[in-house]
Amino acid sequence: MPQESELKITRRFAAPQERVFNAFLDPEALRQWWGPESMTCPKPKVDPTVGGTYELSIINSEGKVHTVAGVYREITRHERLAFTWRWIHNPDSLEMLVTLIFTQAGDGTVLDLHQTLMASDEAARMHNEGWSSSFNKLERYLNA
Repeated sequence: MPQESELKITRRFAAPQERVFNAFLDPEALRQWWGPESMTCPKPKVDPTVGGTYELSIINSEGKVHTVAGVYREITRHERLAFTWRWIHNPDSLEMLVTLIFTQAGDGTVLDLHQTLMASDEAARMHNEGWSSSFNKLERYLNA
């Protein structure tokens, strides 16, 4: 079996911890910021309970749809969120695990992302680009 890759990203947002956390579970917030900068997420579906599911379809400028879905494994309000992650439009996609830790830092929030069970270093690189671009949109959403 090939060695699994992982991704770690730390990002600081100039917004309260509760607001940053809620942006990951509120469908209206997700509609406004989820996905890389060149994509939209018009109809996010979330059941933000432990064992609940989510499905987030992002659409690029050519109309191609990419859908990620999973199950919420842990929800510790305003502090920690863990969920499975699988690209359902790709039948070869492996199920990954994403853990987000939200820490109040002065008047802002530090978000630590840890994504594991990735198939390759290339998958980690591509997810790093996607998350980083999405976090740029999240920052604009939080500052609006």
